[in-house]
Amino acid sequence: VPFNPGIIKPLPTTLLKKIPFQLLIENIEIDNGYALYTETSEKTKQEGVIPVTRMNIRLKNVKNFNFSPTDTLLIDAIAYLLDSAFAHLNIKESYNDPKNGFLLRFQMSPGNLSIINPVLIPLALVKLESGYLDTLSLFASGTETVAFGESNLQYHDLKIKFLKDGEKTKNGFLISLKTFLANTFVIKKNNRSRKGRVFFIRNRDRSAINYYVKIVGSGVASSVGAKNNKKLIKKYQKEQQKK
Repeated sequence: VPFNPGIIKPLPTTLLKKIPFQLLIENIEIDNGYALYTETSEKTKQEGVIPVTRMNIRLKNVKNFNFSPTDTLLIDAIAYLLDSAFAHLNIKESYNDPKNGFLLRFQMSPGNLSIINPVLIPLALVKLESGYLDTLSLFASGTETVAFGESNLQYHDLKIKFLKDGEKTKNGFLISLKTFLANTFVIKKNNRSRKGRVFFIRNRDRSAINYYVKIVGSGVASSVGAKNNKKLIKKYQKEQQKK
């Protein structure tokens, strides 16, 4: 589907309310589903593709009328990312909050982090040379525009490599220096206890799925030291106070 910039993509409850007839379904189940999530990087202009396999989804309280004060849409999904990493996503979104308030939980099983290289390389021109995930759990609360939360990402032996043009060309001195500095001073090789901060301002012309992916990515980047979300949160809060 061609990308149409500037057109706001609604979150699930708003999307349901746009259905032009009354809808009330207690449960929807998808068993053994398969999907491809594709994102094109604004930086590299390349596509990263994430196959989502063996997907089981449960949606509860699917409706667009007769809301009670506490009505929420429940989404619970388990699947294998890149057919290797087991993941669990749980979302609860309010029907009555004008800002589409929601809670998001995400967990992923232990495994070799290098499996994400087919996605990471085209999107960020970064390759994971090594790294093993011990545990990943994340909790965030968000609205239609912004999300905050905390991530617990524990891993060991993490090492990255910056690339100039994927793996097609040999890296020069500056790229090699950038890799050395990142591995030495920025990226934390091991993490046994440090918590990360989730903070992401939504691009509202992107889909809800894109929003959820970026929320998880924000927590991961904060945990490994690649992004200082604490400073970004303070800056955002000051701007909101001024407004």
